[in-house]
Amino acid sequence: MTGGWDEPRPERTVIDPERLERILVQAAREGRPVSYRQVLDMFGHRLGSGTVGHLCRVLGVVDRARAERGLPELACLVVRAGDGQPGAGYFAATDPQDPEARAALVARRQEQAFAWAGSL
Repeated sequence: MTGGWDEPRPERTVIDPERLERILVQAAREGRPVSYRQVLDMFGHRLGSGTVGHLCRVLGVVDRARAERGLPELACLVVRAGDGQPGAGYFAATDPQDPEARAALVARRQEQAFAWAGSL
């Protein structure tokens, strides 16, 4: 029987925050976003709801640490391949709900990240 309770569970998804930050800084230096799939591939993980959820939690850790150091956020650089936008969980309750306004917000935040990385 496959999928039973007694089968071994796959290894837990592990994404190193420091390596993730380095990947995102490099993307910012290159002036480009990266897809969820691209980032997960770099860590040897498949795209799935669990792996994306873990990636998003680690993105939060990275950006909180960056904010404490007075650095711009980088989570805005991780986007869906289909529309080039972060997932719904990226946005705060106070962010705009309109898709065009959200796209403009993400573009501004990405430009801030690109400008910061360009000054390194």
